[in-house]
Amino acid sequence: MKLKVASLITLTVLLTVCSVTSAEAAPTFLVKTVIPHGVAGIGDSPAAVAFDSNHDQAYIANETDNSVSVVNTRTNTVIKTITYDRTSIGRGPSGIAADPVHGQMFVSNYIDGTVSVIDTSTNAVSAVIANGPTSIGDYPKGVALDPSQNKAYVVNSGSRSISVIDTRTRSVSRVVDTGTASDGTPRSVVIDEMRHQAYIVLQDGSGGDEVAVVDTTTDVITKVISSGIGKGASGIAADAGHHEVLVTNYADRTLSVIDTTTDSVRSVVPLGSEAGPGAVAVDASDHYAFVSNEISSSVTVLDLTSGSVLAVIPRGKDGIGFIPGAIAVDDENHQVFVCNLGDGTVSVVSRVRVSPKITSGAAPNGVTGAPYSFDVQATGEPTPSYTIVPWSSLPEGLALDTSSGAIRGVPTKPGSYRIIVQATNGVAPSDFVTYPITILPGVRPSGPLF
Repeated sequence: MKLKVASLITLTVLLTVCSVTSAEAAPTFLVKTVIPHGVAGIGDSPAAVAFDSNHDQAYIANETDNSVSVVNTRTNTVIKTITYDRTSIGRGPSGIAADPVHGQMFVSNYIDGTVSVIDTSTNAVSAVIANGPTSIGDYPKGVALDPSQNKAYVVNSGSRSISVIDTRTRSVSRVVDTGTASDGTPRSVVIDEMRHQAYIVLQDGSGGDEVAVVDTTTDVITKVISSGIGKGASGIAADAGHHEVLVTNYADRTLSVIDTTTDSVRSVVPLGSEAGPGAVAVDASDHYAFVSNEISSSVTVLDLTSGSVLAVIPRGKDGIGFIPGAIAVDDENHQVFVCNLGDGTVSVVSRVRVSPKITSGAAPNGVTGAPYSFDVQATGEPTPSYTIVPWSSLPEGLALDTSSGAIRGVPTKPGSYRIIVQATNGVAPSDFVTYPITILPGVRPSGPLF
């Protein structure tokens, strides 16, 4: 039966920036849409989210509703709900991960101890991987994939093991016993696809939480990271390009940053006493982290380069819902999905993006042998960068700083020039301005040039 498309609550509230150490203006974030709860919306207790960029779809695992909501990420509306059946979605879907190579979604069913495989071209379940000692373990939670290795990793919290699925055959190829390396219970998993390593959060009731590292080419645990991992470790995310894995520590209210080149904790970022960090996601293009705070029902945005808090997105009708949990970045559409466990909604967050506009006035003229200085300035979000278009050029001896727009140097050749500067920031359209500059011969006179 075709479901009606859920109506959206469109929001226009800008979020307050909390603290920034950068000299540049801080980015602004907008909760642009809340996907509502209901029969034609999100189900009860949305616990996990993953994206299929090939079809512009998001898949939300609704843990207590025993269903998966399929969302069109262009319109952010629910287009289908895949419901519970013994041959479909199992009971307690709590983890989900995308297989872009084979067009599949892997859904871990916590209560049944199974994994459902969704064909993303039809949005129908094509296989169910059964529970068993050589298959999926008890109480499977997180799921993550290493697409180039054709493997999916499922952490089984009840069996203290990891089931390795061959994504081509949709069958378990190996079960890794985490109990041989740690007393902790596996909770969540992420893959560093560049280094072919899986990182698994291991929770210990006594507070000695750890992160296990698995080589995805051999499926062997190569290291267990203890130092620097806080109490109540739960969420985990990877930024392969920056060689980082992030771990949220719920009890300590901190974020541990693991350097994947050494597999050791490089830094610990405090998140505040009201946080209660649960899940974390990374926007690798901006090097930002988004952390869902279960206690305060908010989302913290971190600049991972500076370690500063850029913004805290609060709870409210026009913000984050009650008890935000799973969080994921939709790179294709420049937005972040936040699953609100308490009210069964999904808040869609985006960074405010404004096309660049060059605002600086006329460029001064100059003389050979004398220092020259002019600053090209532009508005826009993100902050624009600057280039000289290929069909024009600066006077000899001058150079443009592409980040700041500063033109500096000492001209060496007189003449008349028409400099065309382009400002870009990834938001169309770019802006172009032509600056006529005349360079006169000789030494700068004592009075004004013109």
